[in-house]
Amino acid sequence: MRRCFLNVFVLFFIIFLFAGCRATKYDLTKAHLKTNFQGSGKLAIGVQDLRPFVVDRKKLPTHIGPHRLGTGMPRDADTKSGKTLAEDITTILASSFTANGFQVTQFPISTNDNQEALIKQKVASFYDKIIVLTLKQFRSDSWAEVELQWEIKMSVYDGKGTLLAEKDSAGFEEGLKRNYMGAISRGQAEKAITDKLGLILVELIASPECQSAIVN
Repeated sequence: MRRCFLNVFVLFFIIFLFAGCRATKYDLTKAHLKTNFQGSGKLAIGVQDLRPFVVDRKKLPTHIGPHRLGTGMPRDADTKSGKTLAEDITTILASSFTANGFQVTQFPISTNDNQEALIKQKVASFYDKIIVLTLKQFRSDSWAEVELQWEIKMSVYDGKGTLLAEKDSAGFEEGLKRNYMGAISRGQAEKAITDKLGLILVELIASPECQSAIVN
């Protein structure tokens, strides 16, 4: 009997360790942006990741934030696509603006690039408008609830590389999702973060200064 109990205990311990080692992935590209405007013309979109832990190379640019097991043990949550978070957010924006009538091109911006110089030298002359999002902070944390800290700036440039408008969104929100019966599941955390990201992006796009600069 003792041997049988020991075998069962070892089996559950191995399963627990395996579950703890599995990578956590979030698909934030599921974000749906509910915007109510139409436009046209050639639009270029890029996202620059300047989160401190990415710039310092303490975390990969795919990093979203820790997802904690029932014991509180954290494991990194990264993008499901395997692309950088900046690329995933660029994809979300591109899909939305394409649906609203624009001809959209995505372009990369590295952490070392000077935004204005890059736009004027390599991007601006090919497009009517350019949108750049700067991720100064974006980090989630989930356990019994989902938290998100963010600081994002949207900049809109014209075809000459002149800055037309800027809008910032920053905050820290607890309780995007709460689970009173135990740890938040991966799926619950993914949905809460995805929904909040969608709201943040819509807030930036729909701001009077940015929407006017993009459409007119």
